[in-house]
Amino acid sequence: AAIPLATVGFLTLRWNQDALEVEIRARHDAVAHHAAQSLATEIGGLVRRRDRAAGSFDWARLTPAETEGALRLVYREDARVSAAALCEASGRPLAGPVFAAGAAADGHPPLTDSEAADFLRRAPSGRALAEGSGVVVLSPVYPSIRDGRARVALAMPRQCAAGPCAVCAELDLADLAGRLTG
Repeated sequence: AAIPLATVGFLTLRWNQDALEVEIRARHDAVAHHAAQSLATEIGGLVRRRDRAAGSFDWARLTPAETEGALRLVYREDARVSAAALCEASGRPLAGPVFAAGAAADGHPPLTDSEAADFLRRAPSGRALAEGSGVVVLSPVYPSIRDGRARVALAMPRQCAAGPCAVCAELDLADLAGRLTG
């Protein structure tokens, strides 16, 4: 009688353990889903604010000094912006990039010259110009070449004096990534 009772006890324990694992997985999935939705909403807000900032200028009528100033405003609007530039479809900068070299300035992530060049290579200006006005195109998330921090480049098509151009910005996602891992 002790062996069947022990077997029933063991099976009951195993079923409860399986049910607990299913419940834990379901709760982890729910937390991950909520975190992903929260991050998507926040990134969407960041992108919309960049687009509004870039859209507040008539880029075709700006002088070179005004263009540089407009890029500085796009850059300064949010501390997560690590760089801003005005690019043609090939990615060649028409103005900028604007970024904090060396130590972080005003809370912006600092960039090296090689990181700024990497941003320009990754900025999806060609895709944005191909898709046309009213879109914001994001690159895949990529690591900073200096410290591995998560970054994404975005491009917003505009019309410049020289023809179609894209206002590009790089967002440092380290604080958002930290929320997922922390």
